[in-house]
Amino acid sequence: MRCGCGLRFLQISANFFYRGFNRVYDPVERGYVRLVGGMARRGAVMVVLAIVLAGVGVWGIARLPTAFIPIEDQGYFIVAVQLPDGAALGRTQHALDEVSKAVLAAPGVDHAVAIAGISPLDNSASLQNAGAVYVVLKDWSQRGAGTGADLRSLYFTLQGALDKLPDANCLVIIPPPIQGIGNASGFTMQVELRDGGFDYAKLERLTRTIVTDGASQSALQHLNTTFRSSVPQLEVLVDRVKAETLNVAVGDIFNVLGAYVGSSYVNQFNEFGRTFQVYVQADAKYRLRPEDIEKLYVRSQDNNMVPLGRWCGCAKWLGRR
Repeated sequence: MRCGCGLRFLQISANFFYRGFNRVYDPVERGYVRLVGGMARRGAVMVVLAIVLAGVGVWGIARLPTAFIPIEDQGYFIVAVQLPDGAALGRTQHALDEVSKAVLAAPGVDHAVAIAGISPLDNSASLQNAGAVYVVLKDWSQRGAGTGADLRSLYFTLQGALDKLPDANCLVIIPPPIQGIGNASGFTMQVELRDGGFDYAKLERLTRTIVTDGASQSALQHLNTTFRSSVPQLEVLVDRVKAETLNVAVGDIFNVLGAYVGSSYVNQFNEFGRTFQVYVQADAKYRLRPEDIEKLYVRSQDNNMVPLGRWCGCAKWLGRR
């Protein structure tokens, strides 16, 4: 008797579910049949409608950016500043100040940070003739299309204004949508001599040719290369015999030149909760001309300070050998 009651309860529950499902499904089925029947009776109209929908789909796909990843407004961009080879750091800093003034005058710019001695184009540091200006824009709610403060308008406006600066070549760089794949959106290319030679002038000519041919294509813009084979250099001739006569080690001569003209790491110390590095370098006013090198002193082995001008000669020289 208990089993019979259980089976009857299950039958009632199943019938209740089926009746509820059919009550919802039957109207949907009847509506679908009427829709398909109406479309079958109006075949010509349906073909025209399908063609229109396909055309709208193709038009929408054509409007999408064709790049791998579209450029996004991330609230900042970078201005790469490149001066001629051999330009002093003071000249580079002056050019960065001019770029900062031009950038801050643009609408939508909040503030700008200029850093000399780095090149965002090739990710290199310790370059006196290069620098970068990091431009931080205002909040997106304070900028918008049609006001000249959107990313696209700022890019073209600032690039046109910075091209007029006489002392430096400036390039507005939009950061890539994916962080960590470089400083700029776009692509990079490396050129090498496959013959195993060291003809840097030939390598520069080939690189310039690639840049020129690429710039002539409508799909590419702002192609640039940081490679130059005619970097100004200064050749120093050391009289080794005379240096040994004065008890001056030749290695000490090159150490002095490297430290005062370039820089030399000494040590580091902790202050204010931070670690600072100590470098030795001659002040800029004492290494402006080739003659200044002859005024530098090196300590001899008998503890005398001997000027470099006694036994070294300097000559200006442009280019590579």
